Amino acid sequence: MVAVPAKISEFPRLILDKFKQKKQLKKYPDFAIHLQKLVNHPDWKKMLHYNPIRAEHEMKWSLESRFPGRKIEKINVGYHSSIIAFDSGDINNIQDIHLTYP
Repeated sequence: MVAVPAKISEFPRLILDKFKQKKQLKKYPDFAIHLQKLVNHPDWKKMLHYNPIRAEHEMKWSLESRFPGRKIEKINVGYHSSIIAFDSGDINNIQDIHLTYP
C-alpha cells in the first residue's frame, strides 16, 4: 500500500475499483469484519509505527532502482492511497546495485 491521492485521470479506475470492492464485500461479508479486527489490533499499529505506509514515489524509486527493468503496477486505486504490486523477477541474478536518491 502506498500513500498517493488519486489523480483526476485515475477517477474512472477509482470508481471501478470501488465497485469491485463493494461486490467482493457482498460476496464475502466476513472479510470486512476480519479486516477491521486486523487493523484495530495493537500489533498492526505497532507494525505501522515501525513500517509506515510510504509515498508512491518512494516505493517506486526504492523497488525500481534495485531491480532494473522492473516496474511497479497499481492494482487498486483509492482516494488517498493505492495498492501496488511488484515482481522482482529472479533474485538469484541480482548484482550489487549502488543506490542514490534521485
